Amino acid sequence: MPLARNRGFLLLAAALSLGTGCPPDSSGGGAEPEGARETAPPEAAPADGRLTQRLGFELLRRQAAAGDPRVLISPHGVASALLLAWSGAEGETRRAIGEVVGLPPDADFPAVAAAWRALDGELAGADDQLRLSAASSAWLRREFELLPAYLERLGDLGAVVEALDFTRPEASRRINRWVAERTEGRIPDIVPARIPDETVLYLINALYFHGAWSEPFDPDLTRQEEFHRADGTVEPVPMMRRSGRFAYGESNGSQVVRLPYGDGRLAMHVVLPAAGGLDGWLEELDPAGWSELTGSLSRRQGQVVLPRLRFDYAARLRQALTALGMGVAFTERADFGALAGEPVQITDVIHKGFIEVNEEGTEAAAATAVEIGITSAIPEPPFRFVADRPFFFAVSDGETGTLLFVGIVRAVG
Repeated sequence: MPLARNRGFLLLAAALSLGTGCPPDSSGGGAEPEGARETAPPEAAPADGRLTQRLGFELLRRQAAAGDPRVLISPHGVASALLLAWSGAEGETRRAIGEVVGLPPDADFPAVAAAWRALDGELAGADDQLRLSAASSAWLRREFELLPAYLERLGDLGAVVEALDFTRPEASRRINRWVAERTEGRIPDIVPARIPDETVLYLINALYFHGAWSEPFDPDLTRQEEFHRADGTVEPVPMMRRSGRFAYGESNGSQVVRLPYGDGRLAMHVVLPAAGGLDGWLEELDPAGWSELTGSLSRRQGQVVLPRLRFDYAARLRQALTALGMGVAFTERADFGALAGEPVQITDVIHKGFIEVNEEGTEAAAATAVEIGITSAIPEPPFRFVADRPFFFAVSDGETGTLLFVGIVRAVG
């Protein structure tokens, strides 16, 4: 049956990878898709990375409510993927997706595209001791046609475009290889080996970060200690420790410490809520509170004790995004008239993640797939920050406020 008469699927994927050690070849490996379009970064003020904080906190809160022992969300990655969908949406659908991403109803696409690419450029050049880069691509079934204006918008967002024969196994291998190369293998695949007959387009955004702590933890000081899980059980885990001066704060029994990477602009904040209070603390978390919390830290002498982390995470975000106000995009009332000549709607949003935190730094990866179908003066005493119970963490850019990822840990293993 001709594609024009079938429901099809569009997948948008965003991948985030963070690592430590020697930076890999900046080329990212592998050739760009044939017919790839590369546009120079526009002369524009960077977008405010704080716009997507609400999205990140809401997704984390809703996924945490499901009871998973560990959750990992990439706010910037999810927003980058949704932006590709927003650029092809119209009417109520465009307004709903824009609100979730943090854009006003009257947002002008050229200005948004220029600011978003400028933000990625700002992040990429934030610290020459780190590597942070973004890449976008579009992979379409050869029989499927995107509207010329939408193709131009993909180019404005920096996406490269290639048409493939989706009936051949090489198509999925080609797409997955592109994703794997740009996430240093942490996201080895984002599309199935056999692409469904209904699928007509994949839009992919990949974000990669590679860095180490400004001051690493000494592995010789790491030892097995108890971590008190949220369910009341105890598990032995390797706990890293470092003494020195940190940006540190306390509020209502909760502790927060900032652990910088490279020259210090990008950092991980770790929040240890008052005993037994992670869920309640998450309920109150919002951009204003986050700004107040991170802006009130002061340099203090103390000791930080943090467990090594390594875990995978996967979730479907349709329910959470619907609750955030994007429900119309998942119904037959969805309007993606600026994308193709056939009616389409989002069918689901899939998020995968990986993170490892050790003495050297942080390595993490996340992939988001959005499926769319056709139709002080007085010295203070030293503190001790011991993350031996459930805690929250966030990796962010101190200048733009961009949250690269956020997560919680209720159990280490």
